[in-house]
Amino acid sequence: MKIAFVAQHFGRKEEMSFGPNPLIYNIIKGVAEKEEVLVLAGGFPKKPAVEKVEGIKVLRVFSSHPAFLGKNPFLNFGILGLGKILKEKPAVINSQDFDAAFLFKLLNAFGSKAVKVASVKSILEARLEKTPKGLESTYSASDRGLLFFQKRFERMCVQNSDLLVVQSNHAKKELERIFKPKATTRLIYNGVDSRIFKPLKLEDKNPALLFAGGTDLYRKGADVFFHSFVNLKKEIPELKAIVIGASSPGNFEKLLKERGISKTDLEFFNRVPYTKMPLLLNRASVILVPSFHETFGSIAAEAMACGKAVVASDSTALPEVVGNAGVLAKTGSVKDFAEKTKRLLENKALRKKIGKKARERVLENFTAEKTVNGYLKLFRSLK
Repeated sequence: MKIAFVAQHFGRKEEMSFGPNPLIYNIIKGVAEKEEVLVLAGGFPKKPAVEKVEGIKVLRVFSSHPAFLGKNPFLNFGILGLGKILKEKPAVINSQDFDAAFLFKLLNAFGSKAVKVASVKSILEARLEKTPKGLESTYSASDRGLLFFQKRFERMCVQNSDLLVVQSNHAKKELERIFKPKATTRLIYNGVDSRIFKPLKLEDKNPALLFAGGTDLYRKGADVFFHSFVNLKKEIPELKAIVIGASSPGNFEKLLKERGISKTDLEFFNRVPYTKMPLLLNRASVILVPSFHETFGSIAAEAMACGKAVVASDSTALPEVVGNAGVLAKTGSVKDFAEKTKRLLENKALRKKIGKKARERVLENFTAEKTVNGYLKLFRSLK
């Protein structure tokens, strides 16, 4: 059967940074090994183009329109992708996230018989509900406009899908509460490439915390991480930090200066290739995931696959992922995160025990192979 994927970012694996895109790549590549696959992907070609990415046919369209909606791909995937999809006649079209919202609406209008499947990654309204109070005041008029249209295209995608895929039970509850969809919902957990994300003997001599959320993404709990770090630094002077997703302390430079913490005590990595992530994760003693909202929490699963002890927020999807193979702290509580992290830093045997259990949990529940097999089983059931 022919399966068409719609994905804003799709390219060679070594060119991808950490985050959801490599996970989408793993799904597409895995399915392509068993079925005929084509990808409608974004980019910046002067005109729609066809190319091959590791043997997979990619229909590349210009996915950003500077005069309307900024870098919003929804309209162009629909307008520029409609003819290509109608010509290819796939049996199933899977939108990885809400990118195919307008395309699905147009396909329904044209009477397409292809089964339209939307893989829901993260719902904007749910994320905003968990945004710390006061942050909304920092939004520009352009930001507010984009949020307005984003919400509507997300709803459009759900309303025009025949089937919805979620990556956690928590995500399913959010989807049903916010959109009340008529389409059936299926659960397929995100999968970690456990051949790449595995334990390596690279832990730094000095204890180190790792955080993958930059400095501006408050949804990821940057505020909680930096305050926890400076508090722990008073009791453990040799403590270091590895921060992924930023090139400098940004908003937290003043905090570090006030606490007398040198910039040399922190390493910043703005963009990290996916294949390099395991090296950084294995350097850390403890990985902190203080997010206010996650529909899965890939960084937690990747750290667990590396056999690392994780301290994560006790809300949204993180307890579902971490389970009893990590440590949960009260969401937004610097005190609780710092106390539980300190306990792990002071007990190497406990870290090792939790890390072993964490890897076992990932191998049992969250591997890339399980995710691909879940999608293959789903697609084949739609014949």
